[in-house]
Amino acid sequence: KLALRFSAINNSFPRYSFAAVYSSLNRLEQGITPQISPLEFRDSFVFVGMSAPGLLDLRPTPINPKAPGVEVNATTLDNLLNNKFISEFSHLQNWLFATVFIICSSMAIFFSSSASLQILLCLLSISAIILSSFAFVLSGLWVQLVVALLTNFICMLLSVAEQYRLEG
Repeated sequence: KLALRFSAINNSFPRYSFAAVYSSLNRLEQGITPQISPLEFRDSFVFVGMSAPGLLDLRPTPINPKAPGVEVNATTLDNLLNNKFISEFSHLQNWLFATVFIICSSMAIFFSSSASLQILLCLLSISAIILSSFAFVLSGLWVQLVVALLTNFICMLLSVAEQYRLEG
């Protein structure tokens, strides 16, 4: 599966109002310097869209909850031309990712003697999962964070319970 990689900058594509483009065309035909140079559109893909809230073409994106729908189309074309899609981990890869942290967390809990050290190790494990998933996203891979966090949390609880049961 592929997901769109939106630019971190809101309104990352140049936008021009239709009125300004039309006015520039009229001025150009009259021999007057236009507001918008025709060179702005040379060797470009042009999308025509609406951005007024009343026209109901606003779409939620990861960057902007009310982005014009044409922004999604432009992002799709940008991802296609530059091969910038985000690839999703397969189910097997997600489970392997989670398993690595499950094993590390369980071993750390079983081999630590104090409760404060166990809590610290649990927090470090959760932080490591979150930071590594951010690293994956920056490299173009999407990890299902919920699977890793939930399985790791359940495993940590079971490990602590088992350790106390054995000592009790």
